[in-house]
Amino acid sequence: MPPELFSERPRKHLRLLVAGTAVQKFMNKISDEQEILMHMADIVMETYAMESAVLRTIRINNEAGSSKAGIYIDVTRTFINDSIARIDFSAKQALAAITDGDELRTLLAALRRFTKYTPINTVKTRQAVADKLIDANKYAL
Repeated sequence: MPPELFSERPRKHLRLLVAGTAVQKFMNKISDEQEILMHMADIVMETYAMESAVLRTIRINNEAGSSKAGIYIDVTRTFINDSIARIDFSAKQALAAITDGDELRTLLAALRRFTKYTPINTVKTRQAVADKLIDANKYAL
């Protein structure tokens, strides 16, 4: 499992970037900005789901060994790969709703640092998961 996919620190900084920028601009009126809050909630939920998937996969790997955990590792890597893209989308939408111009460009540059990752071949991992489930002839997760 590539460690760069599982680093939680960048996602925490990203949440602070979006939330801090929103609060600075809207102050006490932030509760009126439902779309921005929705994007912030999406970021938090995706991050929580990624962390939960990683912890579950680590636990299964420790208990059952890497040969049994292979399918879980593939599922987790695929999920995280896709989640990072969803987080990036939500963060961009929120920042674009908060600010514009040079400030937006500066924030988007910071965002790129926090969502930077090397994509994996999800076609291959999805096929591997499908093959294992077909071989088992049942939902084996």
